[in-house]
Amino acid sequence: MEILSEIYSTILNAPFVPPETGGIIGGVEGIITSFLFDAGHSVNDHAAYIPDIGLINSRIQRWQEEGISFYGMYHTHPDHQETLSGDDVLYIKEIMRAMPDNVPFLYFPVVIPKQKIIPYKATIVKDTVDLTEDILHILR
Repeated sequence: MEILSEIYSTILNAPFVPPETGGIIGGVEGIITSFLFDAGHSVNDHAAYIPDIGLINSRIQRWQEEGISFYGMYHTHPDHQETLSGDDVLYIKEIMRAMPDNVPFLYFPVVIPKQKIIPYKATIVKDTVDLTEDILHILR
Protein backbone atom coordinates (compact mmCIF):
# COMPACT_ATOMS: atom_id res chain seq x y z
CA MET A 1 0.00 0.00 0.00
CA GLU A 2 1.46 3.32 -1.08
CA ILE A 3 0.37 6.40 0.84
CA LEU A 4 1.48 10.03 0.91
CA SER A 5 3.29 10.85 4.16
CA GLU A 6 0.90 13.73 4.92
CA ILE A 7 -2.15 11.42 4.69
CA TYR A 8 -0.39 8.70 6.70
CA SER A 9 0.56 11.15 9.46
CA THR A 10 -2.89 12.74 9.61
CA ILE A 11 -4.67 9.39 9.93
CA LEU A 12 -2.14 8.02 12.42
CA ASN A 13 -2.02 11.12 14.61
CA ALA A 14 -5.68 12.13 14.54
CA PRO A 15 -7.05 13.51 17.79
CA PHE A 16 -8.10 10.73 20.14
CA VAL A 17 -10.80 8.53 18.74
CA PRO A 18 -12.16 5.41 20.38
CA PRO A 19 -11.47 2.00 18.85
CA GLU A 20 -13.73 1.09 15.94
CA THR A 21 -13.91 4.46 14.26
CA GLY A 22 -12.57 4.95 10.78
CA GLY A 23 -13.10 6.27 7.32
CA ILE A 24 -12.33 5.81 3.66
CA ILE A 25 -9.19 6.21 1.60
CA GLY A 26 -8.83 7.19 -2.02
CA GLY A 27 -6.18 8.12 -4.48
CA VAL A 28 -4.75 8.35 -7.93
CA GLU A 29 -2.61 5.85 -9.86
CA GLY A 30 -2.35 3.45 -6.92
CA ILE A 31 -1.23 6.04 -4.37
CA ILE A 32 -3.43 7.04 -1.45
CA THR A 33 -3.78 10.81 -1.67
CA SER A 34 -7.11 11.43 0.11
CA PHE A 35 -9.15 10.27 3.06
CA LEU A 36 -12.38 11.01 4.85
CA PHE A 37 -12.72 10.51 8.59
CA ASP A 38 -16.08 9.04 9.51
CA ALA A 39 -17.11 9.04 13.16
CA GLY A 40 -19.52 6.27 12.26
CA HIS A 41 -23.20 5.68 12.48
CA SER A 42 -25.07 7.62 15.15
CA VAL A 43 -25.71 4.32 16.96
CA ASN A 44 -22.34 4.02 18.65
CA ASP A 45 -21.02 0.49 19.07
CA HIS A 46 -17.52 0.32 20.53
CA ALA A 47 -17.19 -3.30 19.39
CA ALA A 48 -17.70 -2.57 15.69
CA TYR A 49 -17.20 0.26 13.25
CA ILE A 50 -20.59 1.02 11.70
CA PRO A 51 -19.95 3.49 8.87
CA ASP A 52 -22.17 6.42 7.98
CA ILE A 53 -23.01 5.06 4.52
CA GLY A 54 -24.66 8.29 3.33
CA LEU A 55 -21.57 10.36 4.17
CA ILE A 56 -19.21 7.82 2.62
CA ASN A 57 -21.18 7.36 -0.59
CA SER A 58 -21.46 11.12 -1.01
CA ARG A 59 -17.69 11.53 -0.71
CA ILE A 60 -16.98 8.63 -3.07
CA GLN A 61 -19.25 10.29 -5.64
CA ARG A 62 -17.42 13.60 -5.22
CA TRP A 63 -14.06 11.84 -5.52
CA GLN A 64 -15.16 10.20 -8.77
CA GLU A 65 -15.99 13.63 -10.18
CA GLU A 66 -12.51 14.83 -9.11
CA GLY A 67 -10.70 11.81 -10.59
CA ILE A 68 -9.97 10.19 -7.23
CA SER A 69 -10.55 6.43 -6.97
CA PHE A 70 -11.98 4.71 -3.89
CA TYR A 71 -9.21 2.49 -2.45
CA GLY A 72 -10.80 1.13 0.71
CA MET A 73 -11.69 1.70 4.33
CA TYR A 74 -9.64 2.03 7.50
CA HIS A 75 -10.64 1.71 11.12
CA THR A 76 -8.99 1.92 14.53
CA HIS A 77 -8.25 -0.86 16.97
CA PRO A 78 -7.09 -0.69 20.58
CA ASP A 79 -3.39 -1.05 21.42
CA HIS A 80 -1.87 -4.41 20.50
CA GLN A 81 -4.80 -5.59 18.34
CA GLU A 82 -3.07 -5.39 14.98
CA THR A 83 -4.98 -8.16 13.23
CA LEU A 84 -8.42 -8.07 11.68
CA SER A 85 -11.23 -9.48 13.78
CA GLY A 86 -13.58 -12.15 12.49
CA ASP A 87 -16.26 -9.48 12.07
CA ASP A 88 -13.78 -7.31 10.13
CA VAL A 89 -13.10 -10.18 7.74
CA LEU A 90 -16.80 -10.86 7.17
CA TYR A 91 -17.49 -7.18 6.50
CA ILE A 92 -14.55 -6.90 4.10
CA LYS A 93 -15.78 -9.93 2.18
CA GLU A 94 -19.24 -8.36 1.85
CA ILE A 95 -17.74 -5.12 0.54
CA MET A 96 -15.52 -6.93 -1.96
CA ARG A 97 -18.37 -9.02 -3.30
CA ALA A 98 -20.41 -5.83 -3.85
CA MET A 99 -17.66 -4.10 -5.84
CA PRO A 100 -17.82 -3.91 -9.65
CA ASP A 101 -15.56 -6.25 -11.60
CA ASN A 102 -13.26 -3.38 -12.60
CA VAL A 103 -12.08 -2.94 -8.97
CA PRO A 104 -9.13 -5.35 -8.68
CA PHE A 105 -8.43 -4.77 -4.97
CA LEU A 106 -9.17 -2.59 -1.95
CA TYR A 107 -7.20 -1.80 1.19
CA PHE A 108 -8.51 -2.21 4.73
CA PRO A 109 -5.83 -0.82 7.05
CA VAL A 110 -6.04 -1.22 10.81
CA VAL A 111 -4.92 1.91 12.65
CA ILE A 112 -3.41 1.77 16.12
CA PRO A 113 -3.68 5.51 16.92
CA LYS A 114 -0.37 7.28 17.46
CA GLN A 115 1.52 4.00 16.86
CA LYS A 116 1.14 2.34 13.47
CA ILE A 117 -0.98 1.49 10.47
CA ILE A 118 -1.18 -2.14 9.41
CA PRO A 119 -2.31 -2.42 5.78
CA TYR A 120 -4.47 -5.31 4.61
CA LYS A 121 -5.24 -5.86 0.95
CA ALA A 122 -8.33 -7.67 -0.32
CA THR A 123 -8.55 -9.12 -3.82
CA ILE A 124 -11.01 -11.47 -5.46
CA VAL A 125 -9.42 -14.64 -6.83
CA LYS A 126 -11.77 -17.11 -8.55
CA ASP A 127 -14.83 -15.81 -6.68
CA THR A 128 -12.99 -16.03 -3.35
CA VAL A 129 -11.88 -12.99 -1.36
CA ASP A 130 -8.16 -13.20 -0.63
CA LEU A 131 -7.12 -11.04 2.33
CA THR A 132 -3.44 -10.54 3.14
CA GLU A 133 -1.29 -8.15 5.11
CA ASP A 134 0.39 -5.77 2.67
CA ILE A 135 3.66 -3.86 2.74
CA LEU A 136 3.33 -0.19 3.66
CA HIS A 137 5.23 2.38 1.55
CA ILE A 138 5.10 5.95 2.88
CA LEU A 139 5.84 8.40 0.07
CA ARG A 140 7.15 11.94 0.56
